[in-house]
Amino acid sequence: MPEKSDGGFRFLNMEIFRSAIFRILRILYKPKAVFMEISENPDYMGPLIIFALNILLGVADMYIVYSKIHVGENEEMSLVSSSGLSSFLAFSLLDTFFWESLTLLLYIGCFLVFFLLFKGKGNAKTVFSVIGYSFFIASIGKCIFAAAASQLPILSIAPSPTEPPVSEGVSIINMWKSSSAVAFWIFEARVAIRRVMKFILPGFCALGMHFSFEISWIRSITAAAFTVLIAVLFFGF
Repeated sequence: MPEKSDGGFRFLNMEIFRSAIFRILRILYKPKAVFMEISENPDYMGPLIIFALNILLGVADMYIVYSKIHVGENEEMSLVSSSGLSSFLAFSLLDTFFWESLTLLLYIGCFLVFFLLFKGKGNAKTVFSVIGYSFFIASIGKCIFAAAASQLPILSIAPSPTEPPVSEGVSIINMWKSSSAVAFWIFEARVAIRRVMKFILPGFCALGMHFSFEISWIRSITAAAFTVLIAVLFFGF
């Protein structure tokens, strides 16, 4: 029987899994200690757990929002029900997976460039691990997003298409915002949170860059500012 030191078996080892979970939880109140640990012992497990968590939270947020849009003659059927739960989940999983992958790769790429430019301590695995763990901050933002969405009032639309056309997404949101003061402020809050996260997430990555790669604050902040600029160019503000 292969020993646990084997790469594949070690990756699936429960001790590695528990250690990654512990690191994820500690990164909120002991980021310096965690990032210094990562510089000595980077791993893939934690970032992959956070990546999967962010996909699930993104799908949950979409489900909550679309389930609150009711359509049909009697306006009793939600968009999730009208399109079919399995179809909705398949679409939302693929969509969320694509955007989460693109975002993570963009951040890793930006910080890897500065890591190589400033000759930081560690290697490409260290960069992946630091940025991957930093994305737990995005998980918190997604939890707030989903919690805010759960407070949205029901929006009734009749007559309704079987599926919401993509081009009508903005008009549906505007209709929702104009139908209720609660909906208006929830959507405004979601926009504000999304914009704030565009600065908090790169800032947290810069924190990891400083403590893990032993790169100065000025250079770490420069890398974060560059990443903010690239993210805004790619995804908008």
